[in-house]
Amino acid sequence: MKSILYILLLIFSFGITQQVSAFSTEPNLVEQIQRNLTELENTKNDSIKVDLLLNISILNSIIGKPDKSINYGLEALEICNKSNIEKRKKARVLNHLGLCYTELFDLDSALGYYHNALKIEKEICNIENIAKLSSNIGLVYMSLSENYNISELSKRSQYISPYMNINLNRSIEYSLKSATLFEELNDLNRLSHSYKNIFTVYEIKGDYKRALEYYKKHSNTLISLINDSNSEVIATLNESRKNIIKSETRITRRVQQKMRDQLILYFSIGILALLLLIILLTYKLKRLSKQLMTESKNRNFINQEGNPFED
Repeated sequence: MKSILYILLLIFSFGITQQVSAFSTEPNLVEQIQRNLTELENTKNDSIKVDLLLNISILNSIIGKPDKSINYGLEALEICNKSNIEKRKKARVLNHLGLCYTELFDLDSALGYYHNALKIEKEICNIENIAKLSSNIGLVYMSLSENYNISELSKRSQYISPYMNINLNRSIEYSLKSATLFEELNDLNRLSHSYKNIFTVYEIKGDYKRALEYYKKHSNTLISLINDSNSEVIATLNESRKNIIKSETRITRRVQQKMRDQLILYFSIGILALLLLIILLTYKLKRLSKQLMTESKNRNFINQEGNPFED
């Protein structure tokens, strides 16, 4: 059961289903489902119907209603089969149905949908989705090692062998394919998961030498991922630091410019005040000079005429 939970977690992370906006509460999801159902009733476009049905299917899966999720997914798949729908959309529907059946532990059905989705992705050469689906298939084959009556299951399945070792080898085969593609895509996160699946399968098989080999690859990939993350953080911090410095420089220049403008203003006001003061003093000096000259002339006139009251 522990491995099954691990499988579900990884397959969900590897899913190539349509992305759904994050919601904080289930009522919001239910409201979104109702809105999509309303839109579904009002459209006649098959391509839009597939998008809406897939979205409704995903939302039902998120709120814990796998049966409803499968029903809507199958309805979307039926439209894809009847109409000329884009292959990539059909592949997304098939992949999501694979995820739904994995959640219900119907691994035979899950493998069927995953393999059909993989076939389409190979036709349209979508490398990223080929890698994700190969990883999903590898994980499902690995999970068959736990509490499954392989003999009975293989009788009704074209994908599952009655021999456990063959199923484990298939798990390694698909996981190695996914690892190769994830390495080409430089997707270290998913690459580390593929290596983890491989070393787990080798451990189940008892091939501890190979298990250790891929455990080391898994660990080294995780270290690279952490280093890359740290590098990104450092790069982000450096970029932020540069932006802060630029902002500080810009603000400093503006402050300096403002100070210069203020100094020029104050200097101009001072010069103007000084000029006004000089003009005022000049005016007062001229007026005083004129007054003194007038007084001087009056005294001279009196002195020349003499005092009329003298004998």
